[in-house]
Amino acid sequence: MSTMTKVAFVAGLAIGYVLGTRAGRERYDQIRRVARAVRENPTVQETAGIVQAQAGNVMASAKEAVAERLAHTPVGERFSSVFGAQESAPGVNGKGPAS
Repeated sequence: MSTMTKVAFVAGLAIGYVLGTRAGRERYDQIRRVARAVRENPTVQETAGIVQAQAGNVMASAKEAVAERLAHTPVGERFSSVFGAQESAPGVNGKGPAS
């Protein structure tokens, strides 16, 4: 390969890199603008609040179910000896120190 061919090849790589990064940055900025618009949309915020509340309810139900299933097992008995005799795990239904 001649020196002139190498120079042309390197110049082509440099031009391609510059044009590619410029186009990539523009696309990145476009994606950021769209994401911000979606995130700030009142409907999206309201839906996110509803989903968060439902997730909290599911977690509380799951904690209760686990506490009930473990209540009469060695793990549950050990848990009760550490946290005191309670019907359910701490923090479930407002009982215990995690509430």
